Amino acid sequence: MENSEETPQPLRHPGQSLDPKIDQAFKTWTTHFIFTAGVMILYAVYEWARWIFTWNSHPMLFSGLAFLGIVFCLTSLDPISRRWRFLRKIRRDKIRASEDLSELTKQGYFMLHDFAPTEFRMDHVLIGPGGLYAVATESIKQARRRGEEIQYDGKNLYLRGKLFERDPISRARVMADWLDQKVFQALGRRFKIQPVVLFPRRHMEGPLTTSDVWVLNSAALPSYINLEEEKLNKYDLRKLINLMNQFLEKED
Repeated sequence: MENSEETPQPLRHPGQSLDPKIDQAFKTWTTHFIFTAGVMILYAVYEWARWIFTWNSHPMLFSGLAFLGIVFCLTSLDPISRRWRFLRKIRRDKIRASEDLSELTKQGYFMLHDFAPTEFRMDHVLIGPGGLYAVATESIKQARRRGEEIQYDGKNLYLRGKLFERDPISRARVMADWLDQKVFQALGRRFKIQPVVLFPRRHMEGPLTTSDVWVLNSAALPSYINLEEEKLNKYDLRKLINLMNQFLEKED
């Protein structure tokens, strides 16, 4: 494919919508911890002072309560901490995916990251000479070993021999269907929209691009896209990019 004279720039940062969620989870965790542990520590310090200055008191009771309060914070707030860490991982994976896809801008592709047209969120939309791509980025909560493979049989995803706990295949289809409807309503034309699921920096196994939904390592997607025939001319590209701009203006 020929390079475009201008390199379109993405309008939003990948994982941008996760920033407030991550901040809120962190604030919740730290606020609860500091408040609970801080109160118990103040009581313990007060009782030690009474004991040191012979105020006829013994600090062991409040020291024990302070210890129990800290243990309670660490255990009860663990789910919040886990959510905070997983949200950070999701954002990191979205950024990695966008970094892998950034080379497509040299081939005249436009990238739109992380916007919410309705109740679901579009991770990435790619528009370029090879067509339109609705891209969903998926993360694994915790990898047991480096290089762990994800299996795809053309319908379902499997990890460690078990059915994947979420359904990014359906999510990618919903994204592509929504985009198809909106493009048709706005422009009165149908463009083929390819749904894609990306696992950043993960080994994949299976019919990755032979089914209706592609499932790929994010680093491999540019190579597959560059093999596609040219489907959109510059006029169509400009109309579609302007339409994406309108979606963002409505969201803002």
